[in-house]
Amino acid sequence: MFHCKSTSNILEKLNKCTVHRFTSSGNVESLEAIIVLPTSMIHEKIYIFLWYWFFMMCVLSYAVLLAYRLSLSVVPCFRLKVLQMRCENSNILDLGLITDVLSIDDWFLIYLLSKNMDPEPFSDLMTTLTTELRYEINDPENWQCYVIGIVFWIELEQ
Repeated sequence: MFHCKSTSNILEKLNKCTVHRFTSSGNVESLEAIIVLPTSMIHEKIYIFLWYWFFMMCVLSYAVLLAYRLSLSVVPCFRLKVLQMRCENSNILDLGLITDVLSIDDWFLIYLLSKNMDPEPFSDLMTTLTTELRYEINDPENWQCYVIGIVFWIELEQ
């Protein structure tokens, strides 16, 4: 019979065990021993390494995601390239019109649509959107509203 008392440590290195054995006369003899658990030492080192590795990967993943989102919101040519990768059949001038005319909020909505749509219907959507944008820009009344909106936005920035 073998009985070990353990403390509250998760990965113990030492443990006190009591061994009960029968002697030749039939009596029970109790022997107490302290044993060393070498696998716990190895597991502890692996656990510490993995904990730091996962923490480092979490921080690195967050930094990459933050840099990607920040570059999408700040750099218009990066937005154009991302949209061009999502929509291979569309004209780059049409996609440039979309990134130039639409706000970052509208562009982000289009970006989410591109992630969730097949390439062909999305290219058709981009063609339709550029046609509508060109119509609104060429219409004198809408053009004035567009220019007034830009001037108002510039005044708000200052």
